[in-house]
Amino acid sequence: MAQPVFSPDGYTLAWDRPIGESKGGPYLLYSDKTEQLGQQVYTSLAPPHDFLPIRSGRLMLALFPSRQKASLIDVSIGEALDSISVFGLHFRDPTHYAVFAPDAVDGGTGDVVVANADVEALTVLSVEKDSRSTRLSAPLQITLENLPALRKGNRRVLLGANKDLSVILVGAIGDPELSVFRKSGGGLEELAPVTLPEPIQDMVVLPRQPPTGDEAVALLGSAGDRLFVLADIQELATSHTVDQQGNLITAELTRENIRLIQKVLAELGYSIGSIDGLLGPRTDAAIRAFQLANGIAVSGSVDEPTLTALNRKADSVLQP
Repeated sequence: MAQPVFSPDGYTLAWDRPIGESKGGPYLLYSDKTEQLGQQVYTSLAPPHDFLPIRSGRLMLALFPSRQKASLIDVSIGEALDSISVFGLHFRDPTHYAVFAPDAVDGGTGDVVVANADVEALTVLSVEKDSRSTRLSAPLQITLENLPALRKGNRRVLLGANKDLSVILVGAIGDPELSVFRKSGGGLEELAPVTLPEPIQDMVVLPRQPPTGDEAVALLGSAGDRLFVLADIQELATSHTVDQQGNLITAELTRENIRLIQKVLAELGYSIGSIDGLLGPRTDAAIRAFQLANGIAVSGSVDEPTLTALNRKADSVLQP
């Protein structure tokens, strides 16, 4: 399948399957502003299942579900810049797996989203760049166990999102309910679900619409004769309200309190992964990094100095 990507530097045309006598794949055709078309071939032991634009038109993401692997490819030189292992890519049925690259036509935003109903996981893969290298950051993941369709045995997953991933929609063909997630700093958070007027068979996120700049989402009814359009996808996200004192987090480590701690840390840029209210190793590491950055004795526990510092930050980062 050919995948065109346009960028300020030119365009890329990629085939994500081998062609003719070639071994591996994909084929890449790249053109810069001089309009001189050149060919680059990225070779691998096996062709990727998906080949998606992820940033600037030159960087593309190759996904290998059977090998639980993702590679970041620079199509201007035909080489892999980075490869990482990603648990949660392997699937049994291709209809149980969906990928989405926000703003793909313009070269991508730096993120790619993967929904896998077979392993019940939502994954976000992102590009990070510093002065020395461009690479893939550690995957962010959260469970899809609350997706209503899964409880009915329906795993034919649908996926869409806006550009900044403040709204990620996961549904299923033939089901009227959507699970809603968002990327929040260094974590993924599940929001309130949405129930539609009728089951759907497809959904498409539309580009920003002038003059408001809102991103719309179009949903096709299961019978194929009704189209529902929500003018602003952001309306599906439910914001968290902060009280006037900002004292959201208490010393009692309930699941809701842990979720709030994770949200604050994620908004501050610490890598949390899943904002799920569970004290896992990534949350423990983020608490320790927060303590170190704020001159608090590093223990990994939410003691009184840590609690005070977190609540002070919560007042500024968790705005309604």
